[in-house]
Amino acid sequence: MKILKINREGLVMEKNIIFYFSGTGNSLRVANIIAQKIGDCGIINIAKYSGSGKDKFVLDGIPARIGFVFPCYAFGLPNMMTQFIKSLELSSIRSAYFFAVATCGGGAGNCLGQVQELLSSKRLDLTYGAVIKMFANCITLYKMADTAWERAIESDKEAQKVAGEIADLKGTGIPKQKGILNLAYKFMSNSFTARGKNYRASDACIGCGNCVKICPANNITLQNDKPQFGDKCEQCMACIQWCPMQAINYKSKTQNSGRYHHPNISYEDMVK
Repeated sequence: MKILKINREGLVMEKNIIFYFSGTGNSLRVANIIAQKIGDCGIINIAKYSGSGKDKFVLDGIPARIGFVFPCYAFGLPNMMTQFIKSLELSSIRSAYFFAVATCGGGAGNCLGQVQELLSSKRLDLTYGAVIKMFANCITLYKMADTAWERAIESDKEAQKVAGEIADLKGTGIPKQKGILNLAYKFMSNSFTARGKNYRASDACIGCGNCVKICPANNITLQNDKPQFGDKCEQCMACIQWCPMQAINYKSKTQNSGRYHHPNISYEDMVK
């Protein structure tokens, strides 16, 4: 088992730390707002690590605040965030303030309760949880609306409020998980990886490789300058949303659905 120590000499260890997962930039935007508000905060993209459960991630030091920011997928956590929290070694950190913020286009389902359960297994508590409504962008289910900027302004206001509460170390009640939503989550999330093979690139593809770099699951490779999709998909749809030629689609569902990524987040922000 490989042990990765996250510290000042290594990745970025500040007084506060946020672990985030983001496909379209919504959750990254929220993480940035929170980090700016609380100050002295390191932001770590969990997609830079395997999240496989085979590695152990050890926080070297005792941050004042430890946060998780992520989108809601199928009424629950992205698979990668679940595996990452499981892999975090937090046994020596009892005094930290833990918070979780879910971004979603509709309801957040059991997201916060799932984080609480994962932390409880480590004998820790989630002190603060919040849900921020963002621009809905599940492109396989519906077309993109033309209100991205308007929703971004409103969600930034919500994020500022949440950031202020985290800065003040406020607490919230964490919603209990609903069994029927967990059943739906397990059914849908278990099929995510296999669905990756349903993505394909049209003749508009120019072989730029942007999809390879932005895929958080390392599920895409280039073969003869064309992307090939494997079976490790997270269903974040970053490959579709960030393709400069709008050449990537899911089956035959997304060709005319428009595209979206957060207007204040760039491709460079996502892959750095």
